[in-house]
Amino acid sequence: MVMKSRIAAILLGAVSLSALSTSIHAADAIVEMPVRTGFNWTGFHVGAAAGVGAFVLQGDQNFRLSGDGFFGEVSAGYDYMFSERFLLGAFADARYGGQEATVDGTSGSISLKQTLGFDVGLRAGYLVNPTSLAYVLGGYSWQRFEADFSIPILAGNDDIDGDGYTVGAGLETVVGGNWTLKNEYRFASYSVDDGVEEQDLDTQTYRVGLNYRFGADGGAEATFSAPAYNWTGFYIGAQLGALVAIDNALFSPLSYTVDGQGGDGGWGSLNVGYDQEFGNWVAGVQLGARYMSAGTSFINAFNLDRDYGFDVLARVGVKLSDTTLAYAIGGYTNQRFELDVQGLDLDWNGSGYTIGTGLETAVTDRLALNVEYRFSQFGDHDPLEGTPEAGILSYEPRLHMFGVGLKYKLN
Repeated sequence: MVMKSRIAAILLGAVSLSALSTSIHAADAIVEMPVRTGFNWTGFHVGAAAGVGAFVLQGDQNFRLSGDGFFGEVSAGYDYMFSERFLLGAFADARYGGQEATVDGTSGSISLKQTLGFDVGLRAGYLVNPTSLAYVLGGYSWQRFEADFSIPILAGNDDIDGDGYTVGAGLETVVGGNWTLKNEYRFASYSVDDGVEEQDLDTQTYRVGLNYRFGADGGAEATFSAPAYNWTGFYIGAQLGALVAIDNALFSPLSYTVDGQGGDGGWGSLNVGYDQEFGNWVAGVQLGARYMSAGTSFINAFNLDRDYGFDVLARVGVKLSDTTLAYAIGGYTNQRFELDVQGLDLDWNGSGYTIGTGLETAVTDRLALNVEYRFSQFGDHDPLEGTPEAGILSYEPRLHMFGVGLKYKLN
């Protein structure tokens, strides 16, 4: 329930950012300012963001520990438009978060928490329309993790520092004056030394942020025009992305609760839907079918895989311009699970809910691009229910899904 309330908090934050951008735009309309000829992407910028993330630690004997949570971030950078549509830039940011994984048992507990970190890197972008930038990024990343142990052979806490790299992609759009809104995904991989050996630790994060760009409202008018995009109508779409899967697993014979048993992987989906404009708002429904490759494991004894699933979702968004929509999404989800317990194969279909947020912008009068984050929570399940071993195992799976999608309007 804590994770559910935290996820609801970040969605509220994303909607608040959208509302703030609308207020900024309205304020610009009231205050007398010089006539703006266009938006200038060249220059310095500063910003702040809030995000959700998850990590996966790959240990010995296929021991995978995953944690999730939220973080805040401040950033600065410089961009240069070397043609009317192409941009190169440099950035630096610092973050602090609370992504955490725990193992609790009668013999003690272990926790691993992600805290302070920073990234420095470069990005390259392309203006898909005059006010929206699609970009990719990459660079160096540093992250600190706090480990706490309370087991008979080891007690205390320690800071573990990881060096690595980060890559990502995002959308950034003008919301008024010198302000832009960004939605961005990043993957980072670290090599961490726990005092015994080097281990691999990967993180995946999604952030929603506001940037202030100095001198941005004095640029030249773009020679290419925004597409005449109508949000009302039917569409088909596809998404590809990465995910982190985490299980809150109870192993009764071992007296262990693991939050979480973890793993990562990829996913793809096909969907159909309908949207309807209501002034500056857009509301719609979407049906989607997906396939994913993601397994979670714990000490080579418990391995849970996921494959196909489907969603029935509603979404509501606010138009930041005629061509760009900031939105929240949520609804029912169903997922197939397959559990291997020391050679015993068990499977079931789990029901749950999905909530998320995203940014979508028109590329042509029929085609739109989106960057999206989804969180899915499934109900607690006993895979041995109905057998003499019932009550030995219990799983409560959840998913963090990060995707890039294309939608084609049918009318």
